[in-house]
Amino acid sequence: MPDPQTTHSDCKPPATNRTISRSIAVPAFVAGLVLFLWGLSLETQNPRTNAEDDFAWLILGVGVSLSAFAIALWFFRPSIALIAAIVAPPLAFSLASVLLITCVIAQGLGNRHHQSFAANGVSQITPARQMDELYDDCRRYITYDGNFRPEFNSVAYFGGRYELTMQVPVEIKSASSGSMIGEPRFHLHEVSDVSVSPTGEGAGASFARDLKFGLPEWEKVYQAKGDFSVIGFTINPTPVPDFEKYTAATRPSE
Repeated sequence: MPDPQTTHSDCKPPATNRTISRSIAVPAFVAGLVLFLWGLSLETQNPRTNAEDDFAWLILGVGVSLSAFAIALWFFRPSIALIAAIVAPPLAFSLASVLLITCVIAQGLGNRHHQSFAANGVSQITPARQMDELYDDCRRYITYDGNFRPEFNSVAYFGGRYELTMQVPVEIKSASSGSMIGEPRFHLHEVSDVSVSPTGEGAGASFARDLKFGLPEWEKVYQAKGDFSVIGFTINPTPVPDFEKYTAATRPSE
């Protein structure tokens, strides 16, 4: 006979396997997500050692595996969830590799006119145009910063011992259209010695002095027809032997 004191509300149904699985799935997913985000933050840190890079990838893999296990456990049996945990990391990294390659190809297609702009768009980059006016040997090219944004570079060689570089972020619209979107940076190197390789095909240089400055200082130099003494830097008029071989070996071609 049932206990007359026992009511229907006192009877709790037994926990099913699905209920237990889902109670495990939620914290497992949260833990996996936390590990994934941690690994991602470690992977994006610069600089990092090879050991730190390997550890970041390990954390990312564990995070992906645990998250996949949790999602599969919510919908399916534990055995299927275990399979998902094993398969998910290599599958995720394979998909990420495909996505990365696709992005690189798309970036390359989008950047196909950039080097042409370095040659054709100098008139739209005022400091580069001014350098062309002052120096006979001036070369231009495009590089990219850490976020893959283009930067216009102009390099001038003069005085038989000096290398002047200018770099400025730019927005490139086409092979002949673009504009500066940041402040230009200048760097003046003074070569003290040139060493030519035994084959004569390469050359390196040692530097005596260097000077970093910005647009206000450059405007003074430009107005003074290239006289750096207006910003406190005295040019040494004595050429360095084999300076032309150094410039031929190091300057970028257009």
